[in-house]
Amino acid sequence: MSSWIRKRRGHVRSIVNATHRSVQCPFIQKWMDQHLIYTRKARDFVQSKKMYESYRSWVERYSSGDRQVLVMVTECRFFKQLSSRILQNKYVTKSKLDGTKIYRGVILKSSGRISTTKPQWNVLARAARSFLDDTNRELPLEVRTVRDRRDAGRCVFLTRDIEAWDVVCEYQGKLISVEESKRREEVYRREGKCPRMLHVIGQKHEVIDGYDVPDGVENVGGLVNHSANNVNLQLFRIGDRVVFLATKNLCRGVELLYNYGDGGEEDFFRSSQTLTEN
Repeated sequence: MSSWIRKRRGHVRSIVNATHRSVQCPFIQKWMDQHLIYTRKARDFVQSKKMYESYRSWVERYSSGDRQVLVMVTECRFFKQLSSRILQNKYVTKSKLDGTKIYRGVILKSSGRISTTKPQWNVLARAARSFLDDTNRELPLEVRTVRDRRDAGRCVFLTRDIEAWDVVCEYQGKLISVEESKRREEVYRREGKCPRMLHVIGQKHEVIDGYDVPDGVENVGGLVNHSANNVNLQLFRIGDRVVFLATKNLCRGVELLYNYGDGGEEDFFRSSQTLTEN
């Protein structure tokens, strides 16, 4: 594929195909667990096309229509990964009926209602405190350099599936005054750095300097890019610290994005909003 065609396909596809590794179908195992019943009877069968239709509609609802997730749901990729998983059950066989591919020994049950209703504040606060207190936590994130039409540079991606309203990571840094943040911004710009200042406006206006972190610690939250149309994170303040919450069910390989000018419960904004909308 020529580089011209690859660029014309836009940000989402370039993100999904950022590596040469096989891209995992989003939530495929969860869909199988919830929608397939293994009957062990050869007379029970499901057309593969019906499986794909069920899977695609379920993923769209489960991910709240996330464009990055839906672009991973290709028919060819689904059938390849479904076959390798479902045939591990020795009672399931693959055959054809009137020219249509079917799987015998399994039936498809109807999907249930999917809800991603936002929990109450105290529930989120308890989850955030538990996350921050766990000093040995392993973040489900990786940072990769991506070259696309946004010229985004370093981007943050998920390495595993997470549920809606789970805590993803912390926006680390020191809480400082607005006056001090302006002085530091000038220093960073003279050093050729793009300032990472997260403004938190609650009862008073405070700023978190994303560069002011302990030695050897990378503020991954400071690398999360801006989007106005495909946001999947929301900022949440707990005491003097701020964490990112997933606003929908997210699958492995999705880039994390939030709106630099909209934070939800309190008014958050980034003073270094330099990226274009994707």
